[in-house]
Amino acid sequence: ERRIATLTVVGVAAVLALYLFTEARAPHGHRDASLLGVAFACVGVLAIACGVGMIALVRRAARRLEGARARLRGAELALVESHERYEVAITGSRDGLWDWDMRRRRAHFSPRWKSMLGYEEHEVGSRLAEWRRLVHPDDRPHVRRAI
Repeated sequence: ERRIATLTVVGVAAVLALYLFTEARAPHGHRDASLLGVAFACVGVLAIACGVGMIALVRRAARRLEGARARLRGAELALVESHERYEVAITGSRDGLWDWDMRRRRAHFSPRWKSMLGYEEHEVGSRLAEWRRLVHPDDRPHVRRAI
């Protein structure tokens, strides 16, 4: 409703200003100062209405941005909490974990996984070639077929 009223005011001011600028000629080709004054007033109303509209747009965008920031903060908090629960569960289980990222051709081996196989943290990296070298030579053909 406010938007329609604002657009109506802007439209009327624009049409009136255009009309007055074109009709403000006196009989001898000079401009009629009184009509020009009204025309400039209409232009002023038009400028104010556009400014008010822009302010409303900026405020609306700011509210949307703040809402998005709040959702992002909530998601970040949930992620941190989930990570903390995961760490507690993994540490408590004493399981050795590994994860294979096939797109990047990388793997993650947990410190517990490495220690279960008798390696120190720094002795096994995240390249798949390092994992392959840990497979016994007699088992490599079978492992390749299985993968």
